[in-house]
Amino acid sequence: MAVRPVHPIRRRHRQPPGLNEERTISVDDPAVTDHVPNGAESTAQAPVAASEPDTQGAAAQVVSGQGHLRWWRSSWRDPGDWFPDAVASLEAQDYPQLSILVVDNGGEQDPAERVVDVAPFAFVKRRSSDEGFSAAANEAAASIEGAPFLLFCHDDVSLEPDAVTQMVADAFRSNAGIVGPKIRDWDDHAQLRSVGLSVDRYGAARELVDDGELDQSQHDISRGVFAVSDACMLVRADLFNTIGGFSEAIGYFGEDVDLCWKAHLAGASVQYCHRAVAYHRGDFASRRIVDAKDRMELRNQARMTLTGHDAASLWRIVPAAAIASIAELVVSVVVGRGRIAVDIVATYLWVLTHPIEILRERRRREPFRRTSEADWSTMQRRGSNRMRKLGLETSEDNRLLDATRAGRDRIRSATKDISDSRAAVVLAVLIPLVLALGARGLWFRRPSVDA
Repeated sequence: MAVRPVHPIRRRHRQPPGLNEERTISVDDPAVTDHVPNGAESTAQAPVAASEPDTQGAAAQVVSGQGHLRWWRSSWRDPGDWFPDAVASLEAQDYPQLSILVVDNGGEQDPAERVVDVAPFAFVKRRSSDEGFSAAANEAAASIEGAPFLLFCHDDVSLEPDAVTQMVADAFRSNAGIVGPKIRDWDDHAQLRSVGLSVDRYGAARELVDDGELDQSQHDISRGVFAVSDACMLVRADLFNTIGGFSEAIGYFGEDVDLCWKAHLAGASVQYCHRAVAYHRGDFASRRIVDAKDRMELRNQARMTLTGHDAASLWRIVPAAAIASIAELVVSVVVGRGRIAVDIVATYLWVLTHPIEILRERRRREPFRRTSEADWSTMQRRGSNRMRKLGLETSEDNRLLDATRAGRDRIRSATKDISDSRAAVVLAVLIPLVLALGARGLWFRRPSVDA
């Protein structure tokens, strides 16, 4: 990949009231950026301690005392018309010492000009090919040093101006390693998209909000969760390095769950912060065609299950997972979802043919596996999220529930005219009554006896 030469640059970071010292960042390494703003210098200075401003809240007070740089990392590819709004929301953050690094993940068009139009001091790094979100995020994280927090974000996410400040404050308040915001819909701000993820023992995740659920303050309490969406997540940099970042074998469809799972293994906690608000479009399918999406999800879930649980628990988890998979396979065949049945079989074939890869991944996790399974397994959902989706949840793919509701609707339609007619109701009551009265002689007449 050709990299444009990086000239020495100097930039002044946004400071809260009461902070006038200048901080600089190092961008001498051409691997860091392909595009840099004009007029900045590439010298790295030691952090400068500063007094705590009263107007910035708890997060800014801690930050100004630390005096370190914070980086926003994004992995974007050929974004649409929403892109300027997403970048502008980063530039508008009230958090001090925030810098923006945009990663173009193998896109056809150079986004640098669009970025600097709304964020003149942002940095842009281009990748020659799309190897998944995980690889792009890890490359971005390796490009920068000295940031105590990393904030990963999709290209179709915008944030409220205080979102970063609130997440950093919650990270200090709860001593969390990973923090996720309340995510609402990009177009309908009253609709919730994510307040954390429910993850079962087999690695399958589902949102903790229902489809179309409105934000009525029912989730306005920050709490620990097993995982948060990587549409927007704040990660402690030392934790990210300790657990090896995102697993690049999981490029999409589960990389956020896997990262949070590894954080739990390392003894860190994952926190949902309701005070931080983000807005997400989340229309992945229309932007990128992915073959065998369900098969990739199943494979990633199998990988997480076999590498995340400890050896003692696998003797119990693996048979239960096999039973759940067989049940899902049978139900999928019955309801006409043969493709899912094929994907389940393909996943088990992959597991049987890749034992060495799975063992290597387990060994990579051993150095930071500092907690027992009992410390975090209670946060995982009992049962199977996949079976719940197949048989209970409302969705376009839910054949069982759709069939049940279709039959119920047909019955209601057939009886609607009768139930709405008063005359029909009266006749339905009077006719049996008249028949009963007319036949009373047959019921109460004594039998005659011939002399």
